[in-house]
Amino acid sequence: MEEVRKKIAARIDAGDAVKDIAERFMVSKSIVYKVKSLYNVFKDFSNRPRSGRPRKARTEGNIKAVNDAIDANPRNIIQKLARELNIDKTAISTIVRKDLGLKSRACTKVQGLTALQRQKRLDRCKKLLKKCKRRTDRVLIFSDEKIFTVDAISNSRATRYIAKRPEDVDPGIEYVDD
Repeated sequence: MEEVRKKIAARIDAGDAVKDIAERFMVSKSIVYKVKSLYNVFKDFSNRPRSGRPRKARTEGNIKAVNDAIDANPRNIIQKLARELNIDKTAISTIVRKDLGLKSRACTKVQGLTALQRQKRLDRCKKLLKKCKRRTDRVLIFSDEKIFTVDAISNSRATRYIAKRPEDVDPGIEYVDD
């Protein structure tokens, strides 16, 4: 927008009519009049300090402190970070999302399979598929209602991991986007 303002001011200096300038830059006449008054008072279009409430919680220091705490332990919960850093939890959440570009992800329970177990499953599935292709007269029903390895009982929504993308988290744990 600053570039457009400069071009409008140049056309005003050249003596063009307000209506012609508005049509040329596809803006309203009121915009041209505002640019004209700003240019007459300030003579430049750089951003000036504006009124408004200054930042208290989302300062550079707090953003750095939150980033360092997450780098040290990405499994920190936002409420715990808020207590440790003495910053409001909504401010921490905003810092995590907007300033750091991260997201708090929920952990989910997954089967703790080793590489050997995964390979055995793959081999067995391939054999089963071959067997099913040969015998089309049967209907097989599969049911998976058992989690073979669960480390600890926990609230899966409260167990979180703060990361930018799901690929950035520990490979041994599966995560769900909120």
